[in-house]
Amino acid sequence: MSQRLNNIEELIRLGAAEEAIRQLDSLLEEDAQNSRLFYLKGQAFMKTSEWGKAISQFRQARLLEPDGPAAEAENMLLDIMDFYNKDMYNQ
Repeated sequence: MSQRLNNIEELIRLGAAEEAIRQLDSLLEEDAQNSRLFYLKGQAFMKTSEWGKAISQFRQARLLEPDGPAAEAENMLLDIMDFYNKDMYNQ
């Protein structure tokens, strides 16, 4: 499975997020307890700007592996979404 995950990471890096999501969905049917699958799916949803879905996947990964990389990714994404510039209001 390691090589398949490396290939999926490469798809995400190259911008083929939809294909990566399709492959991850297939892998999740086989192993729904693999936190890396959820983490990668969150990364893929970030590439497609589907922030809510990305956060959902990161949270699922955190449930399975609380100290894994998904915790940091989720916090980073929430920080980005919470950012705002008050100077831009009313313009």
